[in-house]
Amino acid sequence: MGYLAPLPKTLVLVLPGSMFGSAESQFGRKARQYRGAIAEEILSHDGQFVVIDGFLSDEIQRGFDDVIEKGLWVFREKK
Repeated sequence: MGYLAPLPKTLVLVLPGSMFGSAESQFGRKARQYRGAIAEEILSHDGQFVVIDGFLSDEIQRGFDDVIEKGLWVFREKK
């Protein structure tokens, strides 16, 4: 049996709008910390990136929307 190279990891972001709105009112500072950590993960990820969006996408703050767009763009450029 031959050697199989490891496949790049796929990062999946599900319903990103859920991190805003109600998360902000429920968790406050913790929600902002988690969003910051997720943004760092997206921007530093070296592999495929998938976003499964839903009806709360209008709650995504502009800065985080830019992070998602940049993560998707970086993946397209690497392809």
